[in-house]
Amino acid sequence: MGKTKKKKVEGLQAGSVRGSIFQIQTGKETWIILGTGILVSLLYLFAMLFYTEGHLSLPASKAFYQFQYAKQLAAGDFFRYTSGDTSSTGAGGLLYPLLLLPAFILGIKGAGIILYTFLSGILLLLLSAWLLFLIGKQAANKETGLIAALLFLLNGPILWAYLGGTETLLFAALILMTIYYFLRAINTNRYIGVIIFASL
Repeated sequence: MGKTKKKKVEGLQAGSVRGSIFQIQTGKETWIILGTGILVSLLYLFAMLFYTEGHLSLPASKAFYQFQYAKQLAAGDFFRYTSGDTSSTGAGGLLYPLLLLPAFILGIKGAGIILYTFLSGILLLLLSAWLLFLIGKQAANKETGLIAALLFLLNGPILWAYLGGTETLLFAALILMTIYYFLRAINTNRYIGVIIFASL
């Protein structure tokens, strides 16, 4: 009787873990990933300020096209680069201007938009690194996940894409989210997360 109760409790605990969105754990791996991500982001910021003589800027000109589309969205012009134009997908992606939209709705202007974009990039960089850790952990073990996350955070082109204001960061984060939910679905048989993020 006691063994039966114990099995039921273990089953409930396992089910609660499977039902959670992320398996958030504050182990040493979490702090290593968080610390490394913040450190490389600060180094990127210092390098930017050094080469621009103290001005906030972004290396990709495409980012400023995205700003214009987001600004037009805030003004009620749905994906029109200028008022009066026909709607187009010239933004390069439909989701990224929506990520920038809150800044323009709040009236943030000038360098504030660049700072908003940079901070958004840091958050998505940390999220992507954490997803890589979880993917590696599920596919192999915690050590594999940690190595994958650190290699990701220490990769120059990846930092440029995430912190440079391009839509690549959102695309990459959604791919990692899809892979993460797919690996979970193998055990849970719940594919709703895979369908949602793959469709985005």
